[in-house]
Amino acid sequence: MDALDNGSDTISPGLPMSYLFFLSHAHDHDGAVTPFQRKFFDDLVKEIELRHGQQQDQIGFLDEDIATGQVWSERLAEALKSCKVFVYLQEPTYFQRPWCGKEWQVFRSRLEVASQAAPASGKPPLMFPVFWVPTPELHPLAREIQYADRELGDDYVKQGLYDLMRLKMDTEYIKVLRVMANRIVLLARGHNLPELAELDPLDSVPNAFQTTPAAPAVATRATLPPTGGSLCVQFVYVAACRDELQQSAVRRQFDCYGDQGHDWKPYHPGRDAYVFEFANEVVARMKKLRLDTIAFVDGEDLVRKLKAARESRNIVVLFVDAWSLRLDLYGQAMRRFCNENFRNSVVVVPWGDDDETSENAEALGRQIEDTFYGLLGTLNEPKVVTSDEILKSLELSINERRGWLLRDPGTTFRRVLGNGPRTRPTLTAVGTP
Repeated sequence: MDALDNGSDTISPGLPMSYLFFLSHAHDHDGAVTPFQRKFFDDLVKEIELRHGQQQDQIGFLDEDIATGQVWSERLAEALKSCKVFVYLQEPTYFQRPWCGKEWQVFRSRLEVASQAAPASGKPPLMFPVFWVPTPELHPLAREIQYADRELGDDYVKQGLYDLMRLKMDTEYIKVLRVMANRIVLLARGHNLPELAELDPLDSVPNAFQTTPAAPAVATRATLPPTGGSLCVQFVYVAACRDELQQSAVRRQFDCYGDQGHDWKPYHPGRDAYVFEFANEVVARMKKLRLDTIAFVDGEDLVRKLKAARESRNIVVLFVDAWSLRLDLYGQAMRRFCNENFRNSVVVVPWGDDDETSENAEALGRQIEDTFYGLLGTLNEPKVVTSDEILKSLELSINERRGWLLRDPGTTFRRVLGNGPRTRPTLTAVGTP
């Protein structure tokens, strides 16, 4: 955003309580939104509505109709104060626009409030960059959150989203759009970011891109979430994406997989729920817990992140797909995990009842044992564990770990969670009793 109007200070009651995401971008020289910016915004909103059932008018905020002025517009102020994810189009011009720097500063201040409320978890990763065009010299603030990974594709990282659209690289564009939509929803659901009770006047908000790191942040008055807790539970989704499994030919059915690990639906077709929804649900049932996500990249990166979680005394829950363990990237990562002393962790292997999994139950059971050698407790006789039973067992395990930490903050541990058969594990959490 680089142009604002003379809107009222009063928020109309008909405005949405909060948007899922706020799109921050540099306008063209005439102060208008470009056609490609508009198209990307519309496509992203439609993708989120299609895949996640969000109400369209509360999904995204774009300041297309806001004219130049000296105060925050009514709609923009409400969006900045309450949006869940800050999406910005990364390009050289963006970091030259003072209004973009002010928007950035307001949202960063909200992250700082959240970080102060939960120091062990750090700032929530809710600033989401879109590589619009290649930007050789990033602003230092953007360098801190810059990321790219294999799920977004090489063309996106090398050329930027603008070229994918301009050159009509539709397949690549649709893939990136799908990944972004899923990630934005996951971030929004996984973090309860405090809203601002009030937004300071525009002229008192510094341009984040021109202030030094020592400069004070914009003064904010935030409404903290009423259920904020003192213990963080971090979830890891160790599951391959659909393309990886198709290319490897380790199984025939791919309907339960998506573009990322958290898109896995372990009980499909019986229950059409994403694995991250189980994480959200179990934390929602419990009190004084904060939910966070650890992104899976590879074994080395995972071990580094788990060591940081252990130092912060966080509980870690790893949802593992047995089929994905057949791929080197995931199987080797779990073997590295087993070689470390992550006693603050729980490993859960949900077991679907689709025909292909049932046919390969014995081989998959051996795969689990081979991967988690030395950590498995005694496996019991076959027992079908439903998704609801998994939630109950996981809740008990998290509560147990929370109790240990409260009684003895110096103690770390890992235990077996739930029951699982040798030939058909339905729920397996590996560790030492």
